[in-house]
Amino acid sequence: METISYSEVSAYRRCPKSWEYKYKERIKRKRKGIRLLIGSILHEMLDAYVERKIDKTYDGNDPWDVLENYAEQYSAYFEEERDKYGDVIGNCGQIFEAYLRKYRRDELTYEASEIKIEIDLSQLGSNAIPVTFIGFVDKIAVDPQKRRWIMDHKFMKSIPSADDRFSELQLLLYVWTFGMQEPSIKIDGVCWDYARSKPSTVPEVLKNGQLSKRKNLDCDPYTYLKTVRANNLNDADYVDMLELLEGKEDTFFERVFLPLPGTEMVVEVVSDFLQTTAEIQAKRDEGRCARSMSPFNCATCDFRPLCEAEVRGLDADFIRKSEYEERGSHSGN
Repeated sequence: METISYSEVSAYRRCPKSWEYKYKERIKRKRKGIRLLIGSILHEMLDAYVERKIDKTYDGNDPWDVLENYAEQYSAYFEEERDKYGDVIGNCGQIFEAYLRKYRRDELTYEASEIKIEIDLSQLGSNAIPVTFIGFVDKIAVDPQKRRWIMDHKFMKSIPSADDRFSELQLLLYVWTFGMQEPSIKIDGVCWDYARSKPSTVPEVLKNGQLSKRKNLDCDPYTYLKTVRANNLNDADYVDMLELLEGKEDTFFERVFLPLPGTEMVVEVVSDFLQTTAEIQAKRDEGRCARSMSPFNCATCDFRPLCEAEVRGLDADFIRKSEYEERGSHSGN
């Protein structure tokens, strides 16, 4: 039976042509896009960290083993790419350390990490579709009030607003599918665990040997004070900046807890998901898909070089062979 994931549905909604490349032709970039690479690194580091908290006998990689393994992968990127993106590995290490500082007194107790969800959609009566939904819940966590939360880690350029978060419907779908798969486990709500995908900015040292005191410095107090001391400067000379930056760490990390959505909202989200799934199933054996040609989508699309070559009548075959490779067997991801 075919499988499908929320990622596949999202890809189809963004651009059917991009979906065609990834899920129908089964190709991928030989090297991950930088945003995807950073997200993968930090997700796996957090998974390794939480697995050790859940199971004291866990003998898999620790977070720093994960980072070291990715360092080998990143070294294979072209020198021009590494120059463009900078010290990705070092930055991920800084982000992860900052995350641990932010939640050093974490009140959550973790029950599970990377939980696989698998639901046969052909069993849904009138909405039956011959496909299996597959997804992964990042974490299941319990707070001091014994409320259980489905958690989703998000590494983003900036923390989204409440309005932006309204379109983050993945967790609602996971609440529905997890409830079907594990009906005996009560879920009280969802938690978006946001982190920015860039580390705190290190303040520059001015020509006079002092640190910058720019009011708009994107830096947390810990990083600023660390830089003061690394340059053998006097803490007292920078009290004003440390006070200004107080609370700045909250702009790098945020956890948003929301109770379970109402039944009507879940029904709407699930209905939309099933409708798109049916459209995808119909497209699997049909001809080519249309391009969305959206400036926003194209700017972040892994298939932009190939797509542009085809549109412009360039040597698309050469780009396909040089920059892309086959994906593994169809897994819904």
